[in-house]
Amino acid sequence: MVSLLIEILPLAIASAMSPVILGVCIAMLSKKAANSVLAFLLGSVLAAIILFAIGVAFASGDDIVAQEISQPVAIFDLALGLLLGAFGLKVLLMKESAGDRLGARGQLSAKKLVAVGLLGTLTNFDAALLNITAVRTIAETAGSFATKLLPLAVTEFFLLSPILLPLGVYLVAPQKSAKLLEPLGAWMGKYGRFVVGLIFLGFAVYLVAKALPALAG
Repeated sequence: MVSLLIEILPLAIASAMSPVILGVCIAMLSKKAANSVLAFLLGSVLAAIILFAIGVAFASGDDIVAQEISQPVAIFDLALGLLLGAFGLKVLLMKESAGDRLGARGQLSAKKLVAVGLLGTLTNFDAALLNITAVRTIAETAGSFATKLLPLAVTEFFLLSPILLPLGVYLVAPQKSAKLLEPLGAWMGKYGRFVVGLIFLGFAVYLVAKALPALAG
């Protein structure tokens, strides 16, 4: 379990680098709108369940598809490694978007906030791909469900941490939460993409290096 946790931890941490979602939550909490953040969190939890299902489906389908195309399962590690590498380069080379589409939204009803949380998390492609990769890695690892429970919990916690962290700070220190969280939001907005990009590239190299010997053999 410890080795699995060490393997997926960089992916989980990188999936937490979501400055837009963090900024939206800080903005809502600055208006004392904790209920709005809870609705947003519910939507993100639903998105996390969908991403979890996709990751498990990829893991369980690898063997079946590999047999159909007469290729070893390592071909999927190679494909995923190349995809992560492409995303890593994209994240590192792209310019930061000045717009904040989520943050620009006005006051929304609870149902709409749930929908925004759901769609905002699913369309946060960097975090979604990292989360799916981590879940796939956990699902493919041999062992009982009990040994995978902690890594799964860590993976999903980090995905939701841009919402859970400001909400937790607000509940503990509601008057000081915005002041405490604004430096984190600024740091994440400035440097978060470098963390994400480097972890993408690092895991891409790991998957390609893992796949090539198996394919060559």
